[in-house]
Amino acid sequence: MLARAIKQTYYEILERAHSKQPGNEKIDFLIEPNDMIEVAAGSAKAKGVLKRAKKGFHLTLPTTTMFIDQRTRRTYIAIPSELIEWLIASRS
Repeated sequence: MLARAIKQTYYEILERAHSKQPGNEKIDFLIEPNDMIEVAAGSAKAKGVLKRAKKGFHLTLPTTTMFIDQRTRRTYIAIPSELIEWLIASRS
């Protein structure tokens, strides 16, 4: 349920950001356990902090999209920031 809520919130934030900055590429959002993720923080899960945590949040953005231009970069820095703020507020 939490994974579904996080994903839905991401898409709501993405739509708001896209309406303010049309033309930015829309990056899909995959989240375990709902989606199959090919590259999914394997080292962090096997040897790092995610091995010890009951729950973790690891976010990876595609570098090809992140570095297209400054406007896209600003948008995709703001989206995860807002998503993390929502997640913290919803867990309090």
